[in-house]
Amino acid sequence: MKKVTLELACQLTGEEIQDKGRAIAGYMVQYDESEALKKAQAKEAADELKALRTKMSDLAQVIKAGAELRPVECEVRFNVPTVGTKRIVRKDTNELVRDEAMSPDEQQNNLFDDLNELDRMFGSGPEVPPEDQPPAP
Repeated sequence: MKKVTLELACQLTGEEIQDKGRAIAGYMVQYDESEALKKAQAKEAADELKALRTKMSDLAQVIKAGAELRPVECEVRFNVPTVGTKRIVRKDTNELVRDEAMSPDEQQNNLFDDLNELDRMFGSGPEVPPEDQPPAP
């Protein structure tokens, strides 16, 4: 006589049904966790792709323009080219950046600088004899 094993329907006991219920509940929790992880990873990947796209686009624009914005030290020359205006000049190439009106604060602050510049250019002027000087306060 020969023996075979076949897959046949068998009635479950109450305990087996409870075990299967606990197993499916565990699988559902794992499924939900995996799905949440997948979404988080997809968002992270999408954010990374977006950041890379932005960097590539920025560099493409720089290449297309042949120039980029960089911090460049400039010199501000007050009352140049005329009184009340200031000239901004690049220190690296000595090129004119722009001329613009001085603010009231800049005009006031440069009053003493202008006097010092005049002293350097022309000296402090004629000496006033002590008897002609006004009394000290």
